[in-house]
Amino acid sequence: MRNTLIGLLGILLFCSHDMYLKLDTYFIAPDQAAEIYLFNGKFEKSENVITRDRMLDASLVGNGKRYTVNEGRWSEKDSTTILSFQSGKTGTWVAGVSTAARNIEMEADAFNNYLEHDGVLDMLKWRQENNAMDQDAIEKYSKHVKVLFQVGDTRSDDWSTLLG
Repeated sequence: MRNTLIGLLGILLFCSHDMYLKLDTYFIAPDQAAEIYLFNGKFEKSENVITRDRMLDASLVGNGKRYTVNEGRWSEKDSTTILSFQSGKTGTWVAGVSTAARNIEMEADAFNNYLEHDGVLDMLKWRQENNAMDQDAIEKYSKHVKVLFQVGDTRSDDWSTLLG
């Protein structure tokens, strides 16, 4: 019973771990106030905020420059993290966020279920072939997301900037 409960808890925990950036509109006028929403959870519903101490990098790229987003630009509403910014000159912009690595300790059954559910079948196969199916695991993960948006009508190649 305990293993079943842990397995179900693991599945519930990892079913909603997607992180993504979203705007109300992806077409913004030059020099317009705008917001980018950082969701962590299911589509259209964030499960929790991403605190600034977890962000290794938060950047906006446009007009041929990369702008580091300062901490004061972020806020929270309910369980969503919000970046408020002023768009710049016309061009195709990119915004990106990277989080610091975290560890999750999981019992063997929960980890195996997680691997199967998320389609990490090569690792599941490795565990089967190496008699590791009964071994607990520690997963180290970080998240890296970006979103493209158009400011004004003129396109640029700022969107293709490598964020690292």
